[in-house]
Amino acid sequence: NISGSLETSTTDPVYPANLIEDQQNLKDTLIAYRTAAEAASRIHAAFREHSLKLRTKAVSYSIE
Repeated sequence: NISGSLETSTTDPVYPANLIEDQQNLKDTLIAYRTAAEAASRIHAAFREHSLKLRTKAVSYSIE
């Protein structure tokens, strides 16, 4: 719950082969998340740059 402790329980036995597979799956998931976050960051930066160019152009036209 939001204010209490996290209660976890499992009845699945831990097997080393499963643990290694789970670790690899987690690693792959984190790599995919990082790649997506980096791509989103580049898109956002490009949008900001484009937006700044448009605003700069608008200001220069209004001054003339």
